[in-house]
Amino acid sequence: MIRNMTLTVMLIAGCVWCVALVSRADSAQDSGHNHFKPAMSVHQMMEGQLIVFKQLNEAVKNKSTDDRTELIEGLASVIAELANVNSVHSDKSDYIGWASDLRNTSMELAEEAEKKKDANDQRMEKLLTKMKQSCVSCHDVYQEDE
Repeated sequence: MIRNMTLTVMLIAGCVWCVALVSRADSAQDSGHNHFKPAMSVHQMMEGQLIVFKQLNEAVKNKSTDDRTELIEGLASVIAELANVNSVHSDKSDYIGWASDLRNTSMELAEEAEKKKDANDQRMEKLLTKMKQSCVSCHDVYQEDE
């Protein structure tokens, strides 16, 4: 189970890396402008982000896994990078603020997990809850009904 999640994280991280490379190449060709250009819709990105978030949630709650902190660190880092991408999908300050909050909290979670055996489970759970709240706050305003 953990091996499958690790492979999924690696796949998603690889996809993020590829998107960044493609965007960088596209930006270099854009009449001298050097800016990030999203390669997918917000909805597509949110669907992928939800998959990673569910895996992160499971990893934080499952305290019996040997490589748990490594998995949490990797998943939280992927969400932090996706939050960076989220921030370029809108110019609205509240949207950008929630994306920044998600990025910062995800980075805090990754840093806590990086402590390995010294990682504080309660702190990681609180950070996960804070991440979820950033998502919910933004979705309450911007998520389209499906």
